[in-house]
Amino acid sequence: ERQEDLADPKLGRYLERAHDATQRARDLIQQMLTFSRGKSGERRPATAGALIDDATRLLRPTLPATIELGIDVAPALPGALLDTLQFEQVLLNLSINARDAMQGTGRLALSARVAAHEGTYCASCRQRVDGTFLEIAVSDSGPGIAPEVRERMFDPFFSTKEVGKGSGMGLAMVHGIVHQHGGHVQVESAPGTGTTFRVLIPPAEAPTDAPAAQAGAPRRRAQSPLSGRILVADDEDAIRELLGELLEDWGLDVVLCPDGAEARDAFADDPQGFDAVLTDQTMPRMTGMQLARRVTRMRPGVPVLLCTGYGEDLKPAELEAAGVRTLVRKPVEPAELRQLLQAALQTRNKAPT
Repeated sequence: ERQEDLADPKLGRYLERAHDATQRARDLIQQMLTFSRGKSGERRPATAGALIDDATRLLRPTLPATIELGIDVAPALPGALLDTLQFEQVLLNLSINARDAMQGTGRLALSARVAAHEGTYCASCRQRVDGTFLEIAVSDSGPGIAPEVRERMFDPFFSTKEVGKGSGMGLAMVHGIVHQHGGHVQVESAPGTGTTFRVLIPPAEAPTDAPAAQAGAPRRRAQSPLSGRILVADDEDAIRELLGELLEDWGLDVVLCPDGAEARDAFADDPQGFDAVLTDQTMPRMTGMQLARRVTRMRPGVPVLLCTGYGEDLKPAELEAAGVRTLVRKPVEPAELRQLLQAALQTRNKAPT
């Protein structure tokens, strides 16, 4: 937000890159949490062009200057419902394998098109493939794959790389992700002719050229200031201080507390003096849910916004019973938080429905 006032284009680029990196870290952590709980990731509408753009942005710095990178995305491609982080990992894995196969020199190409298949077979599950698919291909000009390797390359822990340079899980992971999405993988290769991996994905019905929304892209702040007195509870010093500065910059009067118990006491001293409560969930002495119950008992209808990275474990009925008006996902996006606070403050005198 301050960068917008400074209007320094170089600083803006640096901040945007840092922001993109933190968003990617957030998504990777969320993916690990999803895997650890044995759940599937969230699938959203996505386009092949956006997937390839995101993958190549990470891939380019890892390629030597002697490898040429080509991109060819057909126009008016249909979208697909995908876990975009998982498919980004598919494209990165195939691309890094291609890079390693070329041993520093050659051409790597990523392409996307709509392709009809009839009577072909999946290279991993051996099932017959019939139908029209969104096809994303990763091709290299390397030495190709020997027939005996092609027979085993999708097996877990099989690797042709030296010890310490490959886990053998790469293509097994590609197979698992693609098949979870109802797709297939095909391979074209022969010694001395290079290799092409084709990822076949069931398309969505409506074609679109629109790129996938960049959820983490910085947004311009609203011009009109907010007004009101906010009680903030968070046990992380850095987060609490940042929230305090951010909310004050938006025009709010902020009271900061390092845990739920202190926030409860501050609210009890002046229940009518606060327009909203913004609280972390996981804190010592008292959780955010417990704090929400206490403050809404003292003053029914006060807007409570609960911040958590583990919202899947909280049921809507539990949140409503505790008096939580809004669930804020961590890490908190400032623009999203501002909108949620603005909405809460507009209804500060209304009981939750």
